[in-house]
Amino acid sequence: MAERGAGSAYASMPRHERKPIEEQRRERKVYLDVLRTLAIFSVVVIHVAANNWYSVDIASLDWQAFNAYDSLVRWSVPMFVMISGALFLDPDREVPTRRLYKKNVVRIVVAFIVWSIAYVLFGMYVTDSIHTKSEIFAHLVKGEYHLWFLWMIVGLYIVTPILRRVTSSPKATRYFVIVALIFSFCIPTIEELASSLLPVLDIEQLSKAFSSLSKAYGQMRFHLTLWFVAYFVLGYYLSQKSYGKGQRGVLYVLGIASFAFIVLYSRFISLQTGEAYGFYDWMLLPVMLEAAAIFVFFKQVGDKRSARAQGGEETLAVRVFKFISVRSFGVYLVHIMVLRLLMMLTPLNPVAINPVLSVPLIAIIVFAISLAISALLHRIPLVGRCIT
Repeated sequence: MAERGAGSAYASMPRHERKPIEEQRRERKVYLDVLRTLAIFSVVVIHVAANNWYSVDIASLDWQAFNAYDSLVRWSVPMFVMISGALFLDPDREVPTRRLYKKNVVRIVVAFIVWSIAYVLFGMYVTDSIHTKSEIFAHLVKGEYHLWFLWMIVGLYIVTPILRRVTSSPKATRYFVIVALIFSFCIPTIEELASSLLPVLDIEQLSKAFSSLSKAYGQMRFHLTLWFVAYFVLGYYLSQKSYGKGQRGVLYVLGIASFAFIVLYSRFISLQTGEAYGFYDWMLLPVMLEAAAIFVFFKQVGDKRSARAQGGEETLAVRVFKFISVRSFGVYLVHIMVLRLLMMLTPLNPVAINPVLSVPLIAIIVFAISLAISALLHRIPLVGRCIT
C-alpha cells in the first residue's frame, strides 16, 4: 500500500497558504456520503434485528436470521467514527481547535440535551417506561441507550488536536495503527475467544492461564490507542492509502470471512451454552476487518468515479447520497422513537413474519420515516442543524 505524503507536507505549510474552509467543503468526498448512508441504514437494521434477539429460541431459524443480520452490519457504528477520522484528522483540512469546540462539540451537546429530554417525555407519556424522579434524572444524564454515541464522539473531538499531531506524520500514523491493531483488536479478540470458548471445551487449566494473562495485561493501564480512538485514526489512515488489486482482494476476502466467522461462532457458542451469544463487540478483529473492507471498497469506487467528473454536474445518485448523509445524524437520533412507535401502533414485528423478510422491511420503513422527520427538523431555523 503506497502512502501519500501530501498530508505531511501540507501540515508544514503556513496557515495563510492552506485551503480555506469554504473550499474544503466544496471538495466533498462522495464515497464518504455513500458510507455514511449505508452505515445509518445498517444501524437501523441492528436495532430491528436486536428487538427480539434475546426472546426467541436460539435453535430456531428466527434467531439465526437475527444473528446473520446483526453480524452483517456490525461495522456500522465503527464506520461513522472512521468517516469522522478521515475528515477531522486530515492535515489537508484546517480544523482550528476553537472552531472544533464552538461548532462540533457544542452541536453534539445541544443535540444530546434536546433528545435526552425528548426521550424522557416519550418514556413518561408514550411508552410509560419512566416513572420516578431518579429514573428521569438517570435518563437525562445518560440519555437513551443509543445516545452513548454522542458522549463518545465528544471525547474524540476533544482529543482531535492531539491526534492531528500524530496524523501529520505518516510514520507516526503507521506506528499508531500498528499499536492499535495489537492492543485494540488482536488482544481483545483473543480474550473474548478464550473467555467464550474455553468454558465450552471445559479446559479449566488453560482457562485459568488466560485469565491470569488478561489480568496482567489489564495492569498496564494502557488506553492511548484503545476503543474508538483506534477506529478514528484507522479511518484517516485508510483514506490516505492507495491499494493494489491484490491487496484489495485480500482485504475483501478477510472481510467476507470475518462476517462468516461472526455468524458461525455466535451460533456455535449459543447452541453450546443454551444462551444467546453474539461475537459482535466493536473492538473484535472480525468486526474491524468488516469495516475496513467496506471502507476500502467504497473508497476505491469513489476514486474511480469522482463526484464531479471533469467539473460536470452531480448525478442524481450523488445528490441522494449527499441528502441522506447530511441528515443521517437526525436519523440516528430519532429512529429508536420511530421503531418503538411502529411496534406499538402496528402489527409489524420482526417475528410476525419470517425475519429474513421482516427485518429489512421494518428497517426500510423505520429508516424512511426517520429520514423524513430528520429532513423536516433540519429545516427549522437556527436550531435545525444542531439537533439533526
